[in-house]
Amino acid sequence: MISAVRLAVSGLLRAPGRTLIRILVLTASVALLGGMLLFVGNSLRTVAGSAVRRACGTRTRRSAWVAVSTVKPQPAPRMCG
Repeated sequence: MISAVRLAVSGLLRAPGRTLIRILVLTASVALLGGMLLFVGNSLRTVAGSAVRRACGTRTRRSAWVAVSTVKPQPAPRMCG
């Protein structure tokens, strides 16, 4: 463990510019990966939610011009509890 720390410090002292660039690239790649995971997770949650609403027969308004009273609820299938 101590030798790994020595190696890292010696690399930092020998080429600080290269080390800084490596740290910046690693930080940017981790940030992009995190953003991608958040986006995919949110998309999956949205798709799954709309699939459950569709399977259970609940409808949402398609536009703001449709009155709520014109949307007739359908009976829920047995799988929705």
